[in-house]
Amino acid sequence: GFQFPEVEKLEKANLTAYVLNANTLTDIIKAVGQLGAVFNVKNKADKLVSELRNKMTEIGQKTSKIPLESRPTVFFTITTPDENAKQLWTAGTGSYMNELIVIAGGRNIAAPYTGNNGWLPVSWEWLVKNDPDVIIIGAYGDPKEVEQAVKNHSIMKNLKAVKQGKVLIVDGDEVSQAAPHIFKYLDIFYNFFYGGK
Repeated sequence: GFQFPEVEKLEKANLTAYVLNANTLTDIIKAVGQLGAVFNVKNKADKLVSELRNKMTEIGQKTSKIPLESRPTVFFTITTPDENAKQLWTAGTGSYMNELIVIAGGRNIAAPYTGNNGWLPVSWEWLVKNDPDVIIIGAYGDPKEVEQAVKNHSIMKNLKAVKQGKVLIVDGDEVSQAAPHIFKYLDIFYNFFYGGK
């Protein structure tokens, strides 16, 4: 992937490089274990691995009995709503974000699709056609400004999720990094989908 030119530069400088490409929640858990071994902090890594697995199990058990038809349809995007945006970047099959949505009890409307590491662009027309119950936006910048942009957007303001106030704005930097902190979104999404029940 894109890391290899950087790895070559590091190796030319006689520095050792270790590259991880975590796309799924399981990949993140494996990476924690690998890094624990590399940095000789296996006990600390094992503890974190256990916590991450337990979080997946805890939320998965809560949602496993919810029938598919009772789960909200969800659209996630890392594209800040803008009248000039031609497409929206979303997460489909093969992405950790799809897993977060599904384990938290949602139905990702982009799940039938995939792209590089599970991420792909979709059109505004596609979003309107699928009209999700919930929209999650990984925003960069002031969340209040993004919320206002959504409410004023010529297309988004007519979507069911926007009309019903079911838009969750999260930190774009955080949700675009496949790292252990992402597991906190299992709780955040579950509580947003089901009101903390």
